[in-house]
Amino acid sequence: MLDRSLVCCILMFGISTGLSDGA
Repeated sequence: MLDRSLVCCILMFGISTGLSDGA
C-alpha cells in the first residue's frame, strides 16, 4: 500500500513539474 502512495505522489509531482516546464 505504501508503494502505491509513493507512486501516486511521484506521479503527481512529475505531472506538476511537467506542466510547469511546458508552460
